[in-house]
Amino acid sequence: MLFEYHEPDETEWYQMASKRAASLFRAAMLIGAILSNAPESEKEILRNLAEHMGYALDIRDDIIGTFATREEYGREPRGDITLFKKPLQLIYTLRYAKQGIVDIMRAMLKSGDIEGIKEIIREYGLARAKDTAWEHAAHAITLIDQTAMQDEVKQFFRALLRYSSESLDSY
Repeated sequence: MLFEYHEPDETEWYQMASKRAASLFRAAMLIGAILSNAPESEKEILRNLAEHMGYALDIRDDIIGTFATREEYGREPRGDITLFKKPLQLIYTLRYAKQGIVDIMRAMLKSGDIEGIKEIIREYGLARAKDTAWEHAAHAITLIDQTAMQDEVKQFFRALLRYSSESLDSY
């Protein structure tokens, strides 16, 4: 919630995001590892894999939440933007935008010009956020191959990560 009141940097975003999808994936992976009596080395790989998977999917969800239609998203999109929360694509926009763009975005927000804000995000932050999501997905895929998971499970997770990254191409 504090993100609504100041301009966080990428490090702060990761601290916040580590408590969202990444923590859920980490818990699920570690529960599975514990129940299967996996060695500590496997648990560490799974912990790292879960974090990267969580970050990739969290970024994806934030991008879709900004740019998708209600029909695509399943609920009203753009909530983070209207509340001036800071998904990663907005953090990148605030960091890389030309001087004065942030003031323009604030004025657009006050006037309700969400489409204008989306265009600025497309110009300055969206590609970087997509790249970051893909980097996390690619790293997670590399880690999947290092685990002792069954091949069908590995294939499922690889497909999920590829789909999540490739589905961003339309935004």
